[in-house]
Order: sequence, then structure tokens, then C-alpha cells
Amino acid sequence: MDRADRRQRRLRDAAWRFTNIGQPANWIAADIVRIEAGRLAEHWDVIQDEATREESDSGLPMFKAEFAS
Repeated sequence: MDRADRRQRRLRDAAWRFTNIGQPANWIAADIVRIEAGRLAEHWDVIQDEATREESDSGLPMFKAEFAS
């Protein structure tokens, strides 16, 4: 892949925490998209229940610096 190709192939990502959504657990969601030649070429996503402080093996939150309240 030459330099021009690398400039035109880009990955973008975004992540969210959904709280108070009427579900038993908060959700963590992530989207990753690949842009090629200025157009959407691929899209991947995931939605997962957020681990609580008690469920976290590492003791760290899944999203940002704090557990959701």
C-alpha cells in the first residue's frame, strides 16, 4: 500500500455509555467504521452490559474513569 492509499483508508471509532434505559444493566456501546476514498467501507459495532464495581475483575470501570451511579 503506498502513501496515497494510507491517507485514504481511515478508521474512526466512538463509544458511549447508556444509563437509565430501563434495562437491568447500563450498556456500553462502540462503533468502528472504516472510510475508504471518502466513503463508508465497513462498520463494526458492539453493545455489552456494563460491569458493575462488584463484577469488575480489575476493579476498574469499562468506560471513562468512574463507574456509573
